[in-house]
Amino acid sequence: MMLTKRRTTPGFDFNGLEIVDLTPEQFEPASVAYIKVPPKAYHASARSHKSDKLYTCIEGAVLFEVAGEEALLEYGDLLIVPKDVWFAYHNAGDVAAMLVLMHVPRFDLAEEEFAT
Repeated sequence: MMLTKRRTTPGFDFNGLEIVDLTPEQFEPASVAYIKVPPKAYHASARSHKSDKLYTCIEGAVLFEVAGEEALLEYGDLLIVPKDVWFAYHNAGDVAAMLVLMHVPRFDLAEEEFAT
């Protein structure tokens, strides 16, 4: 069994997004993180060359653009962004939103490409 406690896991800032990676270091098949998206915060256009991304909204709402199409993610919704597909998102609302993100396979920053 592997257990990661949210309250004892430090987060970090990623361009205004507050991210907490819950993945145990020894777990290779996937990674899981909480992402707090404050009002007006955004994730710039990017794509992963390694991982499919599964986003679930657990608070608020976040507007995604995936391969040129818009999708509003609200409480309980699931959005899958396949690897090698460009995506971006932002919180246009007045309250913070919270996402759960699963990367399959595990996240690797070296495999992420950001638009210039």
